[in-house]
Amino acid sequence: MEEKLDEIIMLLKNIDSKLDVLVGDKQAQMLKKPSNEAILKQFEETEKLFNKVMNNKAKLLISECLCGVSCRYDGKDNLIEQLPLLKDTFDLVTVCPEVLGGLSTPRDPAERQGKRVCTANGTDVTTEFHKGAQIALHIAMQQGCKQALMKAKSPSCGYKRIYDGTFSKTLREGNGCTVEALLMNNIEVYTEEEIDLLMEQKKR
Repeated sequence: MEEKLDEIIMLLKNIDSKLDVLVGDKQAQMLKKPSNEAILKQFEETEKLFNKVMNNKAKLLISECLCGVSCRYDGKDNLIEQLPLLKDTFDLVTVCPEVLGGLSTPRDPAERQGKRVCTANGTDVTTEFHKGAQIALHIAMQQGCKQALMKAKSPSCGYKRIYDGTFSKTLREGNGCTVEALLMNNIEVYTEEEIDLLMEQKKR
């Protein structure tokens, strides 16, 4: 299908030399026909439209660290090997809620403790986490994201299971602050552990 469209576009662009249909600017004015320039401009707009239609991918909100950006609390990333596949399938919209909320990189590790989010040294960063969640949600809705791929276990992006707040690597049921906001606004959430499920849903 795409090859056929490319062929059509190429034929349209070369119509002047191949079919001798078009006329020069002066002749166009005399004959009240559009000039080469005007027709080629229309062809270019048509090509843009074709490309837009053919590349109309669904938008996927994704944790920035999964794309290889060094925004983790320790200054590292969580690059996933399926990134090229995701780029081919979706229009990726990257966010790091913790950075959006005003936290620096690197930063002290933080975990959810009830309604609060605190660092390992006891600093309350709940406000920053909630701010980042709201900004990430705003970006998702503004971009028209219906699905999100978030970092598992994170106090911001974790889905279904997160660390329990004791900084002992113990997991409990629950969601990160950003994921809570996304779910409340009917955005489907997956983690990097569920990419196969995400791709399967995409095929349906």
